[in-house]
Amino acid sequence: MGLFDRFKSKKEKIGRDKKPKHVVTDKAKRDRAAEQRRQFAAVPAAGVATKVETQRETTHQPSRKSAPRRDDTGQAYRILLRTVVTEKATRVQADGQYVFAVAPTANKLDVSRAIQSLYGVRPVRVNIMNMRGKFIRYGRTTGRTKAWKKAVITVPPGQKLDISGA
Repeated sequence: MGLFDRFKSKKEKIGRDKKPKHVVTDKAKRDRAAEQRRQFAAVPAAGVATKVETQRETTHQPSRKSAPRRDDTGQAYRILLRTVVTEKATRVQADGQYVFAVAPTANKLDVSRAIQSLYGVRPVRVNIMNMRGKFIRYGRTTGRTKAWKKAVITVPPGQKLDISGA
């Protein structure tokens, strides 16, 4: 009997008194449409300004350049981990370049914002490089140091960063 069920029509399988589940009645369509109208009643129509939008337009927002510097340095210290003190790093400080170890997830924009919030200087250029971990040995035991990310920040001529405390 199960072998021949695949050749029966859907109406024969379901029965004449029942409707298939996938058939949508007019009443169900109307109910669904009414529900959608109720959901979207709170959404404003296109081109009509809402109360919040009119308040935003009337309030004056300062331009980007004149915006005051934020003093939220908590995130900046998560981006800039430490200064890199090497011979080359101290040599390039005379050219206005400073080297920092930064968070592995940081990008150039994050580093630039962190420098600006901590030191009050907008960098001219930010270069970032991924540093591979080095292979090391302790006797027979071999290992590898951690990989890290390095950022070289170039400041405008005549400006300096006070990195002695950082």
